[in-house]
Amino acid sequence: MEPFAGGAGYSLWWGVDEAVLIDKFEKIVAVWEWLIAADPEDILALPMVDEGESVDDYGLQGARRWFVGWWLSSAGVASPVLRPSKFAQINKKTGAWGSYWNPQLRGKIARDIPRLRRWVACVGDYRDAPDIEATWFIDPPYQEAGRHYPRGSRGIDYADLAEFCRTRRGQVIVCENEGADWLPFQTFRSWSSGFDGAGNAKSTKEVIWTNDAW
Repeated sequence: MEPFAGGAGYSLWWGVDEAVLIDKFEKIVAVWEWLIAADPEDILALPMVDEGESVDDYGLQGARRWFVGWWLSSAGVASPVLRPSKFAQINKKTGAWGSYWNPQLRGKIARDIPRLRRWVACVGDYRDAPDIEATWFIDPPYQEAGRHYPRGSRGIDYADLAEFCRTRRGQVIVCENEGADWLPFQTFRSWSSGFDGAGNAKSTKEVIWTNDAW
């Protein structure tokens, strides 16, 4: 269960057979619905958009347009873009192939597509998630850093979300950024979060809360 689905990082990383993805952002859900129904050939048919080009040059519409646009941003932006961002260009120069739109990444996504057949995506709030026993990966807009997202942290009652997390059945894993105080988070790791506009490496400190001993 991922009630703040976004890129469904947990479900993709672990290659789960079944997943329920919930997100308030309609474009995110539309992209997931398209991916779940897509064939590998649909992914391989998506164009590469080079520097100086635009998604609109290729006539992409709807979920295809948004999917490529998010990969062109390469910076976790709130909305898909039309052209390769400066962050994507930096990642290309540094060889971080998993962080910008390129043929190698496109091929990997195409190979992963058959794994999504039993996934479900829907528009909704975390409170709309079915109350079932499952592995719950809860990765909301971060309390401080998530203010810029559409339907981001400004609209979240974190006290209510904390109670929601505490009362789920099954394993619960909650992700946040250093400084969050709505659950008793513990330090998890520091990791590179890409590059700034000058090409300097950025890092962030992640914290987690879980109802499992670890």
